Amino acid sequence: MFSDFECPYCKKLRALLAAEPLVASGGKVRLVFRHMPMHAHEWAQKAAEAAACAQIQNADAFWRLHDALFENQDKITADKVAQTVDYLAAQIETLNIRDFRDCLRRQTSLGMVLRDRQLGTLVGVKGTPTMFINGEPLTGLPDAAELHRRLEAAVGQVATRGSAEK
Repeated sequence: MFSDFECPYCKKLRALLAAEPLVASGGKVRLVFRHMPMHAHEWAQKAAEAAACAQIQNADAFWRLHDALFENQDKITADKVAQTVDYLAAQIETLNIRDFRDCLRRQTSLGMVLRDRQLGTLVGVKGTPTMFINGEPLTGLPDAAELHRRLEAAVGQVATRGSAEK
């Protein structure tokens, strides 16, 4: 999934994915987040770098900050992004806030964000959200039924291939 923390459609997709049983079960579907802050968004790049700093520490801290950024999307502004992100990050127990702040100060995560953006460009991502399900693109915001149908089909393809290879 290529996503942007300032994108309102990405926020809606986050809610769809959280409610999707195949994703929530954690068994058959693996969700990989790729940072794709769009240039038109004023604070998306800084939010992506912050989320990547959490990601460097551990997956739990990343997903908690990911959720907090989307939940507070309407409260974040370009001039207050650093303070808001710092406040949200400080609430995450699994995040070492000193190391997180050092990561941001040193721009340690910038390369991760740029790498994801470059990968998105290489695979043809033009906007967010864009998902790839077993290599097939799904652009924009699907409805819950379409998302579930596409995920079920992908799980079925993998199961069929797996049994044919044995």
